[in-house]
Amino acid sequence: MPYKDCGQGGEATVVLVFSSNGKVKQAGFADGALPPEVGACVLARFQGVEVPPFVKETQTVSWRISLPQPVAAPAPTSKPLDM
Repeated sequence: MPYKDCGQGGEATVVLVFSSNGKVKQAGFADGALPPEVGACVLARFQGVEVPPFVKETQTVSWRISLPQPVAAPAPTSKPLDM
């Protein structure tokens, strides 16, 4: 399930509820704090997950995901000009 190209932002737990036909009925986050656009991308990717059909009415599954934090640019340094 590719989701790492959705962006940067930290960790979260994705919760999926599958219907008995194996398709995702509901997707959301149990915890974590991803930027809104990254979270929307991740959930869209997980909405496409399918598992084999099963007997129970629904099945809930969770995944802990980790996306890298943005790397801060180094602070500029100033040097005196040689004249």
